[in-house]
Amino acid sequence: MALVIEGEEAGSEVILKGGGKPLASVDALCDACLPALTASLWQTCCWPDAHTNHWTIGDFRFLVLEFQPSRTACLYIQFWSEPDESVLMEVSSGNWNAGALKYIRREQRTALEALGFEVG
Repeated sequence: MALVIEGEEAGSEVILKGGGKPLASVDALCDACLPALTASLWQTCCWPDAHTNHWTIGDFRFLVLEFQPSRTACLYIQFWSEPDESVLMEVSSGNWNAGALKYIRREQRTALEALGFEVG
């Protein structure tokens, strides 16, 4: 299992390698990953004010968080950001990756739909 950050600005970074000692709790997972995830998300989604001239029309940034709980499953979240626009986010539904279906069950799909996500 590995958690990988891929983005236009940062390249690719593994923030949690697989094969090590299992994490004891969700808090341990947050301690291990949250600082790098927060920094990468901030870098992707936060644009300077237009008056500073640090971006132009057509600029964009993206970030992909990939989690592989097994060899046959790849779960991800993708963020797409443009200046002065809402951030777009896509979450793996498992529909196109049969190995992921055992990790994204009806309960998880229902929770994603309640947040406004649609399968498409």
